[in-house]
Amino acid sequence: MSNPSPLLTFEEPPLNEVALAVQFQANAVDYTQAARLREQLKDMYPKRQEQPARPPMEESFAPPTTRPPFEIQVIPAPTIPRLWFLSEDEALLVQVQHDLLAYNWRRRPGGQEYPRYEAIRAAIEHGLTQLDAVVREDSEAGVIPNWCEITYINHVEPQDDETEPPPIRDVLEGVDTPPLEGFLPRLEDAQVGFRFRIPGKEQPRGRLNFTTIAAHRNADSVPIWAITLTARVLAENGDGIDRALEALDVGHEWVVNGFRELTSGKMHERWRIREDGNGVTSS
Repeated sequence: MSNPSPLLTFEEPPLNEVALAVQFQANAVDYTQAARLREQLKDMYPKRQEQPARPPMEESFAPPTTRPPFEIQVIPAPTIPRLWFLSEDEALLVQVQHDLLAYNWRRRPGGQEYPRYEAIRAAIEHGLTQLDAVVREDSEAGVIPNWCEITYINHVEPQDDETEPPPIRDVLEGVDTPPLEGFLPRLEDAQVGFRFRIPGKEQPRGRLNFTTIAAHRNADSVPIWAITLTARVLAENGDGIDRALEALDVGHEWVVNGFRELTSGKMHERWRIREDGNGVTSS
């Protein structure tokens, strides 16, 4: 499958983290297989951490129902925790658990600049190929992708000598706040969220989640707007690894176009939008 062409680019994107994740059948990967994959990756990802396994990835499109105030679920314990393999500067991260492989780029002081979607896509394709080969040493089935997820986290920060980020009305398209000359003082914080169904042939294929919240930068507590877009797409077209890549490309298209339509033209100018394929892919 050929790599997709860029949809739009920004020369100065507000990206802070990008993650591509592919889920497959439960308990497809055991600890020994994860260890063998680790041996193949450790030169580029020498650091290692263990994290709690994340819950299964899924989307429901059934009509909402009235639920009891609480419910008890018994979830089988995963065979392995979520393993993190990190690059030396910790800007690049590989996540492996019994039913998932993910690749992250994270902005770090002195770390690698955003390598663009195509590079992270190529990295997870290579990782899936390696993992599938490792699993096939013990099982003919290999890994079978079912859901794919692409997440972009953007930080809109104060500019130049400003101490506050831009007003949310200047960041998001069509989102307004009470007038500054009214009774209410300056907006302290806000949370904005949207959900969109990604259509399929006969039923929705996935969902795009868009959230904007008031937050603070970890390094120095400077206030920011954190804009997160997550597209979760059912891997249903093609065979093997190609079906995962196709689903990731669909999610990427929705994240890119969603980011463009939900953020303002004023911010596009600040981030220096380009549509000729040059610059840095923002979403």
